[in-house]
Amino acid sequence: MIESEVDYETIGNPVNPYYSSMGLKSIPLDEALKLNDKTRYRHAAHCLLYCKIIDHSGYFGLGQVRFDGLIGFPGGVVGENDEPLSTLDHLLIGLRRELAEEINYISHEDNSGFVHVSSYLREDINLNSETNSSCNVHHFFMKQITHLEFINCELNHTRSIHFPLESVGIFRIPLIDPNFIDAQSDYRFYSIRGTFLINFLSHKFAGTAKGQLFDSLVRLNCMSPNYLAKLKEMLN
Repeated sequence: MIESEVDYETIGNPVNPYYSSMGLKSIPLDEALKLNDKTRYRHAAHCLLYCKIIDHSGYFGLGQVRFDGLIGFPGGVVGENDEPLSTLDHLLIGLRRELAEEINYISHEDNSGFVHVSSYLREDINLNSETNSSCNVHHFFMKQITHLEFINCELNHTRSIHFPLESVGIFRIPLIDPNFIDAQSDYRFYSIRGTFLINFLSHKFAGTAKGQLFDSLVRLNCMSPNYLAKLKEMLN
């Protein structure tokens, strides 16, 4: 398990403008896990599952269409009722439960392979205060899976217990920089009429999902700095 804060060094301002526009601030994961008073803090964990594209330098990410028509990523509230929430393992157990319930993805490797991308909460929350009002804490992870596992998700997600109650369907997101596509590539049309990711980010996303996708692209290190800068403009 690797924990890493997002590094924006190559693309300018270290603040993700999408979160700041929502009144959210970044918080280290170890500090977030200390906020385990369930009467005051509600934790949600979501995940980008992705696989390497065969014969290309990019990846396919797994996106989700929610019950409300918004785009997001599988996951949800963790640590409710009797589910513990004081360690990273507890957080990932809850995330794995959500992945199974929403898209029928069963992780047979326990908690291994999940990489922490970001955690956010409201800007006005003082971590040293005993009088904070209740708030949500948003965690995001990503996990690389095999191409076969990815296909199995596509084939079997309608068997999940929350389909179609919460998750209406899943789809592939090509995480591809158009600068790395040659004229003979199967993905050569992804840079026509704009580029795929720039047009994709103009859609309506749920909650923090758009910012979480951008953070994941930075963490994956599969985009050129210039293209990341263009994608960042879509967060304003």
